[in-house]
Amino acid sequence: MWALLHPDGNSGLFVGITHLCHCPQRDILKVMKKTRRSPTSALRLVARDVRPDARRRIALGRALESLDEATFNVYRDERGRIILEPLVSIPASEAWLFRNRKALDSVRRGLKEAAEGRAARAGSFAEYADDES
Repeated sequence: MWALLHPDGNSGLFVGITHLCHCPQRDILKVMKKTRRSPTSALRLVARDVRPDARRRIALGRALESLDEATFNVYRDERGRIILEPLVSIPASEAWLFRNRKALDSVRRGLKEAAEGRAARAGSFAEYADDES
């Protein structure tokens, strides 16, 4: 099973749960080929005419601004383009949330309400705490 996460709801950056599942490259490329939009419609030029150094490395500094903790899958499509897919790992103990659509929607709704100032104080839950664990 392949799960995609959308970290902030606005950036358009999708990341995969890498340590919990496996998705063969050919399947990813099939999905990418099925998209109907122009292959460059969502691209933003970050640097122009970048050349590899003597060891065939390319600096990606500005392109990686918000991807400090990401790792990457690297793909080459039929047109010769190199595609970097940013990935972040999540702890296995938290993966259930991304598999449970109802719970994830509830968390997102709660975060949205809190951001809009619609959260209410529920008081202390200290009486329910189990200090033995």
